Amino acid sequence: MLRLGALATTLIVLAVACGGDAVTPDRVRSGRSGDRPHRSDAPTSPETPSLPPTSPPSSPTGSAPSPTEALPLGELSVLSGSADCPAGAECELEFAVSCPDVREDATGGLTVQSADARPRGMVMFFSAGRGTTKWGLFRGSTTQTFFDDLRGEGLAVVLVNWHDSWLEAAPGEEVGPARLACRPSTVIRWVHDTVYQSLSVPEHDVGVCGFCLAGDSGGASQISFPLTHYGLDGILDVVVPSGGPPHAALAVGCLREGDRDLWFTSYSTPIMDASYGYYNGDGPCARHDESFTDVWNRDSIDSGGSDYEYPNTRLVFLFGERDQTGGPTHAAFFIDRLDGAALSLDTTLVPDTGHLMSRSPAGLAQLREVLLGAPSS
Repeated sequence: MLRLGALATTLIVLAVACGGDAVTPDRVRSGRSGDRPHRSDAPTSPETPSLPPTSPPSSPTGSAPSPTEALPLGELSVLSGSADCPAGAECELEFAVSCPDVREDATGGLTVQSADARPRGMVMFFSAGRGTTKWGLFRGSTTQTFFDDLRGEGLAVVLVNWHDSWLEAAPGEEVGPARLACRPSTVIRWVHDTVYQSLSVPEHDVGVCGFCLAGDSGGASQISFPLTHYGLDGILDVVVPSGGPPHAALAVGCLREGDRDLWFTSYSTPIMDASYGYYNGDGPCARHDESFTDVWNRDSIDSGGSDYEYPNTRLVFLFGERDQTGGPTHAAFFIDRLDGAALSLDTTLVPDTGHLMSRSPAGLAQLREVLLGAPSS
C-alpha cells in the first residue's frame, strides 16, 4: 500500500496508466423506456487520452459554505423477506427508503450471506453505475468464490442493489447527489443497527472489520457521502472506495475547467443533470452553467460535507493500473481533502486491473487483503 504522503507519486503513476477523458464511471446509454435514461455500469473507451494532474487543481471560484451539521437520514421500510440468516445461509430482503429532502421513495434489495464461521464482522458491497446490479455478480463472475472466502474468515456479506437508481431525482426536482445519497446512507445505518448488531461481533482493534463498506466507481460515491455528508464515520471501521468516488470536483467537471481528463463528457453529463431532475439534455451541467457553481460545490464529496475527520475509520482507496476513466482524478480531490484526517488513509494501485475491482482477480485479492487486514503502521 502507498501511504498518503506518497500520493503525488501514486498519481503520477495513475497519470500514465489512466490517461483519458473526464468521464465519471457512470456511463449513459439511451433506449430505456420512460422519462429517465438508462445507464450502463460498464465503462467505455476514452475519447481523448490526456494525463491527469499529480495534484488536484483548485476548485472554481465560488463555493457554498459547508453545513455545520450532518444531513438527515431517512427511513427504511421492509417490503418483503428477511435478513435474519442462519450461519452459512443466504437471505433476500426488499426495502423502500424515504428521505426528508427527496420527493420520491427508492426501492432496492439486500442479499445477506451470513458467515460460515463465528461472525467477526460484516462487509456491505455497493455496485458501480446506477447501482442496480449486485456487486460483482455478472455472467462468468468469480466473485462468489471471493464472497465464500470472506465468509469462511468470519465476515458476513451484504450486497445492495437498487431497483431504480439511487442517483436520480424526480423530474424538475433540483435535489442533487448529496441529498440523494440519503438513500444508501439510510440503508447503511439500518443494516448496521438491525443486522450487524444482531451478530454480537466480538470487540476488535480500531480499523479492523468490524462493520465495513466497499464500493466500485459510483458505488465509491455511495460509501463516501455517508462519511462526508451524513456523519456515519462513528459506525464505520473500514471504508474501501475503488475507481472513485467520481462525485468530487463536480463544478470542475461540469464547467470543463482544468485538464480534459476532469471534464464530464456527453456520457457522464446526463447522469449529473439527472440527479437535479433534468432529463431533457438541457440541464446545468450540459449548459456549463456557472451560476450553478455553488450548488455543485455544496454537493461535491470533497467540498460540501460537514465531516472530514475520521479518527476511528480506516480508509483505503483502490485504483486499477489500467483504469481509463476520470474516476481516479476526481477521487484525488477527496483524498487531498482528507490528508491526515483519518485513522489510516492509504491508496493502492492494483496491477493488471481496469476500472472495477470486482472484475479483476488482482483487484479481488487486494480487496481481500484490505478487508482481512489492519491499519498500516
